[in-house]
Order: sequence, then C-alpha cells, then structure tokens
Amino acid sequence: MNEVYEYMKCASVGLCTLYPTANHLVSLPVKAYEYMACSIPIIMSDFPLWLNTFKDNALFVDPYNPEAI
Repeated sequence: MNEVYEYMKCASVGLCTLYPTANHLVSLPVKAYEYMACSIPIIMSDFPLWLNTFKDNALFVDPYNPEAI
C-alpha cells in the first residue's frame, strides 16, 4: 500500500476517466478521494453525479474525447 502512495506523490495529475457504464454512473471512485488526500489535481469523467460531488476538486471531460483528456 505504501508503494502506491510513493508513486502518487510523484504524479502531476490523477486520472479517473471511466466510461459511462451503469455501475460507473452511480459510483463514487475511491481513487478520486485518494488523489484529493494527496493534493493531486484530478481529471474526471463528466458524469452528473461526479460533477456534483467533486465540483470543486476536479476538471471534467468527456471520457471518449482523448483531446479533452
């Protein structure tokens, strides 16, 4: 577990760009909370739940648009 956080400390940005499957649309990704705990900026899929929940903590993109990501 500590090894994961060592890698995260070296990261410039955290990605959580999942596709809008039924499960993802209603989930709250643990990885986003881990990024926030490490003060890492986050790029996330633009799901309505995520837009509302993480509105002040992430940038949002269409997960099917590589240029936006």
